[in-house]
Amino acid sequence: MFYSKYRPQKFSDLVGLETLSKSIITALTVDNLAHAYFFYGPRGTGKTTVARLIAKALNCSNLSAGDVCGECSSCKAIEEGRFLDLIEIDAASNRGIDDIRALRDKVNLAPTHKKAKVYIIDEAHMLTTEAFNALLKTLEEPPKRVYFVLCTTNPQKVPDTIKSRCLKFEFKRVPESSIVKKLVYILENEGVSEKISNDDLKRLAQAAVGGFRDAETLLEQVLIGGSAVDEVVSGGGNLSVDDFVDSLEKNASAALSIVHKISLSGVDLTVWGFEFLKYARTLLLVTAEIPDGDLDVSLDKLEIMKGQAGRFSLLELAFLVEIFSQAIGKIKDSVVPSLPLEVAIVKWFEKKRGADSGELRPKMGNGKQGLVAAGVEESKLKWEDVLKTVKPYNHSVEALLRSCRMVSLEGDVLNIEVSYSFHKERLDAPKNRQIVEEALKNLLGRAIKLKCRLGKKVEYGGDLTDKNISEPKKEEVTEMAKSVLEVFDGGVEV
Repeated sequence: MFYSKYRPQKFSDLVGLETLSKSIITALTVDNLAHAYFFYGPRGTGKTTVARLIAKALNCSNLSAGDVCGECSSCKAIEEGRFLDLIEIDAASNRGIDDIRALRDKVNLAPTHKKAKVYIIDEAHMLTTEAFNALLKTLEEPPKRVYFVLCTTNPQKVPDTIKSRCLKFEFKRVPESSIVKKLVYILENEGVSEKISNDDLKRLAQAAVGGFRDAETLLEQVLIGGSAVDEVVSGGGNLSVDDFVDSLEKNASAALSIVHKISLSGVDLTVWGFEFLKYARTLLLVTAEIPDGDLDVSLDKLEIMKGQAGRFSLLELAFLVEIFSQAIGKIKDSVVPSLPLEVAIVKWFEKKRGADSGELRPKMGNGKQGLVAAGVEESKLKWEDVLKTVKPYNHSVEALLRSCRMVSLEGDVLNIEVSYSFHKERLDAPKNRQIVEEALKNLLGRAIKLKCRLGKKVEYGGDLTDKNISEPKKEEVTEMAKSVLEVFDGGVEV
């Protein structure tokens, strides 16, 4: 794999980590290296690589100006994974208290071959609370010539008591220009510089979201796997997220098309959804003018996001995060995985259209989609306005209201008169009442309560609702009455 083959073997080989490497080299030069380090940041940004370089530097026979030689037996053994005094622990699978107790028992043993013993605990956040507690004392006062490096992508899950005993370094996403530089180096060493254009390398770097390992894996898919650049970047996630955010300023068709393509490409929509939420959250923070240094994003990407953030308000971004958070939670149980995302897109554009034009909700009429106007003045409120507004919410409730009449609007209460007790019971049902009150809120711009009371029946003047039904003749009514009396063995009171 390219990410193993081209892993930096010296501090001077590190790209985008110059400040960190300078700090460690200085400490090595004066023989004042910390006994424990805490490396945190996104995946593929060099945490484990730097941890191994520290192990090399502590055991290198020909250390020069703080950097390793890469030629001595210790350096070669570490590169080949056969150095006994470098112990790498995967905390995801060795996370219990028994594993840490075993480590604690062995840590007092002297280094087998060289100067120092180094423990690298990868994915440190996966350790249990009991395991962290068991590690505390050893981490605070390790034996002489024993060093610890804890690496994690989730620093918030590591107890403060652990972090306070370590020298902390944050690994940030690498600029795309640095990733492109590394990819060019790989192409030159592989002798295939002409196979991929510089523009395609930039696209691979964008899809890697600031991670060297992801970029190198994508490059290998193209060179060795024979995949097209378009295919691999569609699964990279971030490029699709960029396009998707842009589409949210265009139209629903463009946004729905992107989700459809992502779904067809075989990308896990839940994973892609989480990437989008992280991106939307960063847009929210950028819009809120959070300092650039507090944002977990590369400088190149930050410039793009600043341009996108200017097109949305804070409330719009908050609504976007809310509806897509709900949608992503529903993907797992959906018969059609993309459906919750598609519904969220429709909600977004419906909300956006209403905000832009003062329009409310789609209204169905004559098989076409229209709009019901919002913002009716209360003094000019007509019952017909209420009926038109309620109809898109629920046709049955609107039909019930047609047998009613508006009496008055007093404060935040709309009084209506209902002709039939059955209709009153239906309208007083919590679900139906909520529908009417939600419609009134959107129509008048404030919360309105519905109050029903029985009144006179609405006269239809013989004009029945169903034109196909005619009144039965008198003799037919008499015969029907006789049949009913016979069935129920009853009589008619006089």
